[in-house]
Amino acid sequence: MYSSNTIPRHTFGRLGIILAIYLLSSGCTTLTTQHELSAQAIEYRSSEEATYCLDLYQRFDKIVKDHKTADSGATRIPGYPYLRTNRFLASFRHELNRKQQLTFWLNEMAKIDIEKRQIEYKNLPLIAQKVIASQGKNTLFNQFKSCSDWFQNQDMANAQSLHYLKENAHVPSDYNSSMRWPGIHPFVNLFLRAGVADWHETVHKTFTNQKPSPTKPNPLLIRYGPEKFMSKQEKEKVLSDFKQATKNPLAAPDVDDRLMQKLFLTFAPIWEVETKTNADLIGSPYWKSTQYPDVDTKASVQFTYPTYTRLNDDSLLQLNYVIWFKARPKTNVFDLLGGQLDGLTWRVTLDTSGSPLLYDAIHNCGCYHMLFHGPSLRPKPSTSKHIEPPLLLPAPSLSSVQQITIKLSARDHQIQAVFSEKDTTTDIPYTFKPYEELLVLQTPNGHQNLFNEKGFISGTERAERFFFWPTGVANAGAMRQKGRHVTAFIGERHFDDATLIEELFIHH
Repeated sequence: MYSSNTIPRHTFGRLGIILAIYLLSSGCTTLTTQHELSAQAIEYRSSEEATYCLDLYQRFDKIVKDHKTADSGATRIPGYPYLRTNRFLASFRHELNRKQQLTFWLNEMAKIDIEKRQIEYKNLPLIAQKVIASQGKNTLFNQFKSCSDWFQNQDMANAQSLHYLKENAHVPSDYNSSMRWPGIHPFVNLFLRAGVADWHETVHKTFTNQKPSPTKPNPLLIRYGPEKFMSKQEKEKVLSDFKQATKNPLAAPDVDDRLMQKLFLTFAPIWEVETKTNADLIGSPYWKSTQYPDVDTKASVQFTYPTYTRLNDDSLLQLNYVIWFKARPKTNVFDLLGGQLDGLTWRVTLDTSGSPLLYDAIHNCGCYHMLFHGPSLRPKPSTSKHIEPPLLLPAPSLSSVQQITIKLSARDHQIQAVFSEKDTTTDIPYTFKPYEELLVLQTPNGHQNLFNEKGFISGTERAERFFFWPTGVANAGAMRQKGRHVTAFIGERHFDDATLIEELFIHH
């Protein structure tokens, strides 16, 4: 991107009534499906254990909803309040046949739900925490874990429930198709297609994957990098450990936290930023007030999180690096793209040997998706005029003694160059923090998620949203939470699509 069915009308007696009442009153876990649960599935959900657990989930979700602390970074599954999913896990839902795969798949979604509930709980006011956890947080989450384990065992033993789960464990599009009015949408696309083509042409003319050679030193360039870079020997050891990692049932490398942190350091980029104002300084978001966040430019932080994608029969590890700026300052009163907060996400997709297969980047609004591919990926020809073509660029080569440097322009923070170099001298060291810290930022009154219930950062709205709504992109230009990034105006594309590489490239 540049810039119900209701439950069938059978008489289920008391069992059906209990389930219907629960499903209709559970807010985000409301059951809407085309598939009917069997009497056996309904029966176990009406047991004493299920009734207790469903009530616990319902009470917790109501308090979260009342206080607006719901986290939108993962998708709830209707009828399964102990599970949440993402696009990677959802992509397997019709491919799981072995018990080991199903068990692992269920467990991964259950872990996501527990993690999200911990975030939602932490962001609740203290009085609300005491209401839902009268016996303490540990007791509450031990209850959630017991309920989750019980539901997993029950669902694994019930073929009808598993069938229903697979049909509903999907992540809906973040595009709003109802906004694409007939007549208006094609008309807007004509202008968007021209704009995308102009942007592609400009980038291809100015972008370089070689280290620029300025005629004179640029005093406005500030280089950010890790406090300590890894040596060649250290990197080789990390990659050796990665190659030896076993694969989980979804064919993804089993990487523990210690190795993951070393991988993040191994491929950590250097950010070279043209700096004219404090809006060009890399910083750390915080809540300036309970309504609007800001960025502390005295704390240079790079936030990280891992994701996975699919290619052929393998699931590949992706390393995501996120930086933030105070703003993209407006050039004038008619500037549609300027506003509070700006930032970029740099992603490194590793092949099975631990070598970079693909680099790509977006601004944290999902805009300006750029993909830098190596020689083992050949772009597929565009097959549809109704889909926005991706911006594909050659990736720089990278040896074990080199680092990737990303050069950004001042003000709009556009990527001007991506190159590899041996020079690891930097002006300002950045610290690494997990992305999850953004979801529980400290405030004078407790904690607050940087992102609202819809996955946006309040106060970062751009004027472009008034013009681009016919594309189906809600709140175009606003900063988005991971898992909610749409990257095209024409057609649909999500940054976390599990088959993105397969759709855009041929691997050879």
